[in-house]
Amino acid sequence: MSEDGLLPSVFRKSKRGIYRRGTTIVGAALTIIAAGVPFSVLWDIISVGVLLSFNLTNLSLVQIRYGNGGQISEPQVDGLSWVMFGSTGVAGFTLYYGVMRPCFDPELPIDWTMTAICIITVLCSFVAAGVIYTFEIRCDMDDPTIFKAFGVPFVPCVAMLFNFFLLAVIAPVNILCFGAFMVVVMGVYVGYVWTKRRVAKNNSHQNVDSTGSENFSSTDVSGSESNSEE
Repeated sequence: MSEDGLLPSVFRKSKRGIYRRGTTIVGAALTIIAAGVPFSVLWDIISVGVLLSFNLTNLSLVQIRYGNGGQISEPQVDGLSWVMFGSTGVAGFTLYYGVMRPCFDPELPIDWTMTAICIITVLCSFVAAGVIYTFEIRCDMDDPTIFKAFGVPFVPCVAMLFNFFLLAVIAPVNILCFGAFMVVVMGVYVGYVWTKRRVAKNNSHQNVDSTGSENFSSTDVSGSESNSEE
């Protein structure tokens, strides 16, 4: 990310292929977080991040298979993929809180409203996957050097459903802690990107102004020389 300009240059400075400075900064920051956050909360936050990353990977797999790698060339596939993502999220949480949690705790009754929502959202996610399946595949499926996942987009749909179900098992307060952590990280990152773009824009304006002044001065010099010759 640093080599692409998405993070400060200190993270891409390496010595004999080892990113010592970046590793030191990240390690120090994570050590401070680990020292101040209870492990019962920390490992849940890590689990939330891992499960969400798995689901984003499944979503990306569907997008790339149908031509949305790097840029959106199939807007309908993009929209249907996010519908599948959201539907499996609702289905996973309602499956746990409406059906499975009452099964684990006999004192809790089965929530039939959540059960109905779960069934509807599962059907919506698989309908979205079925519609995506009708689109033309944009990935080179004949290239033997490329690993090709099986059952796209249905297997990613099932995987996202189970990942969201596992996410629902985590305590809601720890999910909120993860959300707060992401808000802070994204705020710092957006501030960095905005500052970098502003500096680059100011530098480009200064370069244009300096180039214009140089051209103007050279024109004056050539004009004065021609007048003196006359």
